[in-house]
Amino acid sequence: VYPVLVLLSVLAGAGLVVALFRALRSEALGPVRWAKAGEVLLVLVWPVLVAASDVQYNLTFIQAQGRYLFPGLGGIGLFFMLGLSRLAGPRLSPLILALATILLALFSAVLLKTVVIPAWK
Repeated sequence: VYPVLVLLSVLAGAGLVVALFRALRSEALGPVRWAKAGEVLLVLVWPVLVAASDVQYNLTFIQAQGRYLFPGLGGIGLFFMLGLSRLAGPRLSPLILALATILLALFSAVLLKTVVIPAWK
């Protein structure tokens, strides 16, 4: 399972880099572009702050736990889906986003039934 998730994450990261380069090469200068840049910056800052606080906490108390990253999942998920949609292109992005959402929801349900619930019995 992990190699597939790593591949999906690498693809999303590559799509995010492509989206960043397209945005920087865009010739549409003006207030709309800067407003969009501000929105993206605000969404980017939150997961970075959460990750920085997690690193600071783990440098103070040695206990590596991923649950401290949960508050940043909104921004992480948004950039993940943005990367996948930009990599797919404008025609395929709705299909890719719907497919990714359905597959990840199904993956979560299967893991809940096969791993999480049996662990608590």
